[in-house]
Formats: sequence, C-alpha cells, structure tokens
Amino acid sequence: MKQIVIKTGLLPLLQMCLCSIAASCIYDYDNCSDAMYLTIDSKWVNVPNASCEGVAYIFFPADGSVPWRFDFQGKDGGQVLLPVGEYSFISHNDDGTREIFSEPVSYNGYEVYTASAQLPTCNVSAETEGENVVTPPDALYGSVSSRVSLCTEGVSYIATESESVLTFSPDFVMTVYQRPLTAHYKYRIEKVENMQSVRSMSASLSGMAGSLFIATGEKGHYPVTLYLRAAPASTDVIDGEFYTFGIPSSPDVANILTLYAVLNNGRKFCYKFDVTEQIRHAANPMDVLLTVGGIEFERPEEGEGAGFNVEVDDWTTVVVNIND
Repeated sequence: MKQIVIKTGLLPLLQMCLCSIAASCIYDYDNCSDAMYLTIDSKWVNVPNASCEGVAYIFFPADGSVPWRFDFQGKDGGQVLLPVGEYSFISHNDDGTREIFSEPVSYNGYEVYTASAQLPTCNVSAETEGENVVTPPDALYGSVSSRVSLCTEGVSYIATESESVLTFSPDFVMTVYQRPLTAHYKYRIEKVENMQSVRSMSASLSGMAGSLFIATGEKGHYPVTLYLRAAPASTDVIDGEFYTFGIPSSPDVANILTLYAVLNNGRKFCYKFDVTEQIRHAANPMDVLLTVGGIEFERPEEGEGAGFNVEVDDWTTVVVNIND
C-alpha cells in the first residue's frame, strides 16, 4: 500500500527514510526499513452528530523533530506508515474555513485561532475597548494522546487525555475518540418591538477566548470580541448561533452582547446586554443559551422607509438592563 504523508518543514537527512519526492514537502516512504503500518480507527461516539469532510492526524516525535501529518477524507481514519518510535498525538477536523492553526512545532504549543474582523463603527464601550475583533470558529472536533509508542511488536498508546494507562494493540490499531473542541452558543433577544423598522443587523460578544491549545485545552489568555450574525427569528425575536473557544483561562473582563441595528430611516443603534453571569454560570459550558430582551426600535413615521442613508447620523448606544 502506498502512503503519502505531508510534513511541515524539512526532516534532517538521517531521519529521511524516503523513496522519492512526489512534490514540495510531500514524501513517499514505502520502503522505510524502520517504519510500521498503523491503522487509525476514529470513533465519534462522543459527538455522533458531528459532520466533517476530513480529519488531520498529527504525530509529534518525542525527540522534538518535525511532526508527521496525515490527512484523510471523511471521518473514519485510515492506515499510515510511521517510523518506529515515541510520539504524542493530535487529531482535528481540517474542513473548516475560519480556523488558523499555528505551525505544529510542539504538542503542547499547537494552537488554533481565527482571523480578524471589523465591527460596525459603534461607540466603543469600556468593556470592549482594546480587544481584538475576530470571527468565531467553525465547529471543531479532535482527540489527543500524550503518548504513542510504535514498535515492531505493536502499538501502545493512551486512548484519551483523561487516562494514564497505556492500551496495547498487537494488530497495530490505534483507536482515537473524537470530542468537541469548540463550544456551541446560541443567543435570543426577546421582546423586540417595531422589527419592521430595521434595515440590517449584526451582533458581537466581548470577553471571549481568542485561541485554544488543543493538547492541553488551555484557552488563550487575551480576551477578544467575536463578530456575529443576527437575524429575526419572528416578529419580536432576534437570534443567532455560533461556535467559540469559550472564555479565557483567567477571565477578568465582562461579556457584553451587542446588537447593531440600522433602521430604514438611516439611524443606527447599539444595544448592549451584560451576559457575564449567564456565561460563567452556564449549566453546560459547551452548550450555552444566552437570553436577553427588551428592545423597542423607533416606529417609522409615515413616508419613511423607502430610502436608506446610513449617513443620517452616528451610532446611538443603549445599555439594556436584564434580569439573569
């Protein structure tokens, strides 16, 4: 069986066990004398409804040399060819369009984050001042193992990050259990009056984590603001949903949900809701529903609404008090 592996960077010559170079940084190494075939059996019992088009499987050599990365279509895993040795391991779906992954220099240092975004030019509040604005990630799933030992007799590995006992397989089968890496958030803005007055809307959520270290689960320490979609769910409800890395490892800032609304008459409003307590005390931090409400848009006067001129005036900020 012919196996292609994509490597990040260049291997030292003494570690290159290659037959030919198929393309830049792509190596074919079927005849590597110290390599063994390993079957990755990817299990999705923890996230049975997960949908992804492909998964990356990355093996980090214990000696700190360049990692081996294998990408397979679908969710089932596949067979790889690896040199005998000691590794740590990370897998994650690789079909997202928003995630940016750091160079896989080390197991603990492998980080995922997202690209910058730009908010509407609403007056910046004290709660979000200085935070970078980024897009939320797509749904991200993955698995880690702090130790994988591949030898000529079989493979031994730690099956999940919560275990310390090695599982041994003489058949060279490594079972990995995928789990969610990003939390799923929904928000609902209820008791909205005069929705017909709104021409366009969007939202943001401040005080969130800007990155995730997959191996350790540690969140980025710097807070960011996520730029979100917003849309009417009914005549008096606005809602949206998104994925997030969660809150920073040491949160010390408020979480402010902001709705940006441009009315048909060109007036622009920011409605701010403090949802800090709802996020910090969520029953399931991986599945969070934020509920706020109490907005009354200006009722359009007779004859208004046909035109649209965003230059009519600047943004007006409204702080809405809610009962959590």
